[in-house]
Parts: sequence; structure tokens; C-alpha cells
Amino acid sequence: MAGGGMDVHQNKYIEEWATKRENIEKVFKFNGRSLSRIALFGVLIPVAIYQVTVAEFHKTDELKEEFDSPLIFAIELRVSEFGNCS
Repeated sequence: MAGGGMDVHQNKYIEEWATKRENIEKVFKFNGRSLSRIALFGVLIPVAIYQVTVAEFHKTDELKEEFDSPLIFAIELRVSEFGNCS
């Protein structure tokens, strides 16, 4: 077998972490720190990402209205007519 004679050495810290991860329902403590982390990663960050995305959509819409011209509309109309051919 390849790599013979190499013993596996367990890392004490990794083993402790793995044990805690397997038994999270016994180790988890609901306190102020865990509540703040739940609020941060479960509510605040997703809301911030949503707000940035919506702002970008509105900015894109404003730019489209600003640079909208009859020529671009005609090209878009022509492309959509071409796509609807059966």
C-alpha cells in the first residue's frame, strides 16, 4: 500500500471542535452573544444585500430611461419580432 509506515496523529483541537460540532444541540447556549450573531447574519446582512440590489435595479432603470432613444427602441422591437417567429 502506498505511503506505508506513516502513522496518523490526531490533533487535539480539531478533535474537540469535531465533538462540539457533532453535539451542537447539547453545547449551544442561547445568550446575548448568540442572539446578536443570529440578528447579524440572519437579518441585518441579508437586508443590507437586498437594499443594495434594489438600489442597483433602480439606478439601472434610471440610466435606461436617460439613454433611451428611438433607435434603441427600434432595434429592441426588431429583435423581439425576430425572436417570436414560429
